[in-house]
Amino acid sequence: MKAIILAAGVGKRLGKIAGKKIPKCLIEIGGKTIVERQIEMLKASDIHLEDIIIVIGDKGDVWTEHNKNKIKNLHKNVIINDKNLEKNQSYSLWLAVKDLDSSIICLDGDTIFKKKVLDLSLKSKYNSAILTRKGEQWEKRRRVLVEDNKVIKI
Repeated sequence: MKAIILAAGVGKRLGKIAGKKIPKCLIEIGGKTIVERQIEMLKASDIHLEDIIIVIGDKGDVWTEHNKNKIKNLHKNVIINDKNLEKNQSYSLWLAVKDLDSSIICLDGDTIFKKKVLDLSLKSKYNSAILTRKGEQWEKRRRVLVEDNKVIKI
């Protein structure tokens, strides 16, 4: 099992934190960045460090050399999406999976979740699954429509 963390976004809606623009995956919560928390949870769920891939961006205000190096210092298996301003997440995912032949779990690099959610995903009886937060039907940002535990529309 490989784990892919998609973190190439530029955080347009985020603005500045502490006067600096940073990628959302580097936001610190309780002394740890979101990506550090994700790596720790993956390791605690028996995914080996060498099986974790992080895809980061190259273009945009948040992708300074400092921020890219910070992620590279946290984890060695990093892919840089040099088209992160032109292409969406599916391109980042393709960069990570194009040479893989194993099963994967894919995480958004700016998502905070509990380890229990990760463990439930890894133990799923389904070949593929989408985890999404439960929202109201009327929400503008609702992206996945589910009925009887089946995806109806994305």
